[in-house]
Amino acid sequence: MDSSSRNDYNEFSDSATYLLYKTDYTPQSSNNDLDGYDYQGYHCRVYKRRWYILLIYCSVGFSNYISWNTWDPIQNTAKFVYGWNNGIISLLADWGLLTLIVFPPFYAALLKKKGLRRSELVTIGCMFLGAFLRIIPWRMGPINTLMINVSQFCTGAGGIIPMAGASLLSITWFPPSERRFATSLASGSQQFGLALSFLLGPLLVEEPISDSFNSSFLEFEAEETRVELRTQYRAEIQTYLRIQFALVAVLTACIIIYFPARPPLPPSNLSISGRHFFGYSIRLIVKQRRFWILSFTYGFFSGLFNSYLAILAVDLASNPHLQFSQYWSGWLGFATTIIGAATSVVVAAAADLLRAYNPIKKLLLALLTTGFLAFGVFILLAKGIVHIELSSMEMRVLVYVLVIITGCASASTVPLIFEIGSDILYPIPEEVIGSMLVLVQNTCGLMFLMVMLVPGVGTNWLDYAVFGGMLASFPMIYLMDDKNRRISAELLPN
Repeated sequence: MDSSSRNDYNEFSDSATYLLYKTDYTPQSSNNDLDGYDYQGYHCRVYKRRWYILLIYCSVGFSNYISWNTWDPIQNTAKFVYGWNNGIISLLADWGLLTLIVFPPFYAALLKKKGLRRSELVTIGCMFLGAFLRIIPWRMGPINTLMINVSQFCTGAGGIIPMAGASLLSITWFPPSERRFATSLASGSQQFGLALSFLLGPLLVEEPISDSFNSSFLEFEAEETRVELRTQYRAEIQTYLRIQFALVAVLTACIIIYFPARPPLPPSNLSISGRHFFGYSIRLIVKQRRFWILSFTYGFFSGLFNSYLAILAVDLASNPHLQFSQYWSGWLGFATTIIGAATSVVVAAAADLLRAYNPIKKLLLALLTTGFLAFGVFILLAKGIVHIELSSMEMRVLVYVLVIITGCASASTVPLIFEIGSDILYPIPEEVIGSMLVLVQNTCGLMFLMVMLVPGVGTNWLDYAVFGGMLASFPMIYLMDDKNRRISAELLPN
């Protein structure tokens, strides 16, 4: 290792406090001398089973987001069946964000001390409990609403590892040439789940008939008819929830049967290079300016837009210029997330091919600019600031195009954020970086959704808040230090 690489590696070091640990392949050590590590004693190997591990990991994230976003795509039906309002729909989404704020330090410690297997078991256990609580036929009324809120909390608690552990999974099982691609699949799987939830909900759960989108449902129907319809719609919702439970049950069995914490041999030198101890990493990362710049970029752009997608149907249905039904909003949410997830994989693969040029900061800036311009045009149309004579179908198509472009830009930043975070904050462990990024991102998203609980706040502010978050991300990206400090460990000899 040359002197410049050694200096990069030791940038965070302090003679009194700098501690390193080796990975699970070696005993713990507090030795600061890199030359004392016997890297020559290790043989790196890539295993085909890494794709099975990635598949199971992705499936867990996929299933978690389907469960988390159950209610917004069928919000009109849920309001009719359970007597809910916009505040309750928002609260059900808030539980997922709240858990992603409270629990990330705990899950970071779990990943470090117990590894990927036990962390995944805790994750799938929370998801199993949440899915099970929702298929129990509780009596209608407050107890049913309470248990659904509890199930959302459990589901949210199971969503941390799929988000925070993507970089750790890729570095544990994949070589450098596949790492960003693996991270994009691991993080993008959640977006595929979110996309499918927008499709499955409206397909499996019928939308109630109403005389207008802003009036009470079925005011012209007799009470007996309303009771029959509630029973029918509730049965459809229960069928949807049972499908979700079956998927979680299958994944639970798969993880119990085979999901090792790590391969027998590491895939690269980076997998066995030293990292800071967990406790010291937490204290260190909160003092790092580069961490806060990166995390607020993530929170202001992806965090706010993801939260907006969770209440997309509420926003579009209440807009008199658009008048989207539950059906059209569901398809828009599906198309936005599925195309966004696919785009994120392509962008991450391009970043892998161009990794010698350290392209991530430039890609982030290009993606943010694209999303900013597309969503800006959407606001001009949605708020009637710019009036264009279009038919209802033409307006829907234009809204679809603009929101999908914004979603592609937002989703594509996620694997890049996790990878550049691991690069610029090395040797802080990947699990700590991922967990702390998740914490900040979801704090921004929770603050956004909590405003919906304010009585009479309405929805007119939603689009402006998302647009303002994008605008605030520009100076963050310009200030970002993208110097790759992790490459020093990749250059160590095998």
